[in-house]
Amino acid sequence: MNFGTVNLMEQLAKGEVLLAEGAMGTELQKKGLEQGDCGEEWNVTRPEIVLDIHRSYVDLGVNLIYTNTFGATEIRLQEHRQKGRLEAIRGYGVDPDEIRETSRLINSQAVLLAKKAIGDSPCFVGGDLGPTAGDKLIMGLCTEKDILETYREQGRDLKEAGVDLLVIETIFDPQESKLAYKAVENLGLPILVSAAITRRNNLGDPATDFGVLVEQIPELYPDATILGINCGQDIDLTLEAIQRLSKCTDRPVLAKPNAGVPKVVDGQVVYSLNPNEIGEYAIRFVEAGATIVGGCCGTTPEHIAAIRASIR
Repeated sequence: MNFGTVNLMEQLAKGEVLLAEGAMGTELQKKGLEQGDCGEEWNVTRPEIVLDIHRSYVDLGVNLIYTNTFGATEIRLQEHRQKGRLEAIRGYGVDPDEIRETSRLINSQAVLLAKKAIGDSPCFVGGDLGPTAGDKLIMGLCTEKDILETYREQGRDLKEAGVDLLVIETIFDPQESKLAYKAVENLGLPILVSAAITRRNNLGDPATDFGVLVEQIPELYPDATILGINCGQDIDLTLEAIQRLSKCTDRPVLAKPNAGVPKVVDGQVVYSLNPNEIGEYAIRFVEAGATIVGGCCGTTPEHIAAIRASIR
């Protein structure tokens, strides 16, 4: 069910704190996705697993889920192809000339799965656009035009498939995130921009104060409907960023932290915060000004259930 732009903003305007989903990537890894493999192709090759993960969040009463399209731009899919991590799927090969059709298929299927998981639940679907260029722009392996085009194509695919809004998230490089924003700002959908930050050189000049970097976010994305902070590993840093961001914008603010700092234990990546701990942080995020709260890397349905119990 598509609830539309007006209804989303009306729900936020009521003053209620909305609940967003938790992680997709780390949940796929629990189901057998190898580190570095293309989880987005599972929309086509193993759709029942993606659907089950969506449903695990929808069943908790979340108000917002993201499509499994974090790395489904042509640039990212081409990189997976070159590394042998992308299969030929449903009639489309992985030849460079066929990557456009593969990307369109993966994105459209992702939206179908998200909508199927929602059914008649009052939940919105955000079309997820994640980082795509990495160091390629700096190294001269792609151009700004390439990045604009790949985000524009993904945004169109997601819009045509029926998402309620577009979500630009977890892009540490502000140059790339601004290109993503520019690529989709005229597609006629609300846009949620969620910055991923650390105290290191991820949002600009390392000499620039962390607080100044956060306070630049509203002016970097002047017409974005919702602003937010996600990922970034350190949940206390995310909390500080939400506090600062909320003071310099009157737009809705999203907080989607990781489940603490990841560590490798017996060859497995383990996140430091359990559900009860992240539930306690959820209250602090709301007090800091967040109007949408969910989870990023390492968060599970159990973490989201704890957040729900805290904020409601």
